[in-house]
Amino acid sequence: AVDIAARRWLASRMTEADLDVHFDPIGNLFGISGQKSLLIGSHSDSQPEGGWLDGALGVVAGLEIARAAKEAGGPPISVVNFQDE
Repeated sequence: AVDIAARRWLASRMTEADLDVHFDPIGNLFGISGQKSLLIGSHSDSQPEGGWLDGALGVVAGLEIARAAKEAGGPPISVVNFQDE
């Protein structure tokens, strides 16, 4: 239940960043910016010895890069949050 709530929160942040939100059949979450874009992201689960930001930092950083690029008139950036590493 916590994972689903976190994904819904992330999807709402993607929508606020003007990305088209899409969940694929296995639960990966995409925030798509246009047809041709650079895809940035990571997995949201953590691995033993990976540290508390393992994976999640890559997802949130990708979202911030996408938001900032759009604001600055930069290239289209899409974001992915993989269900599992």
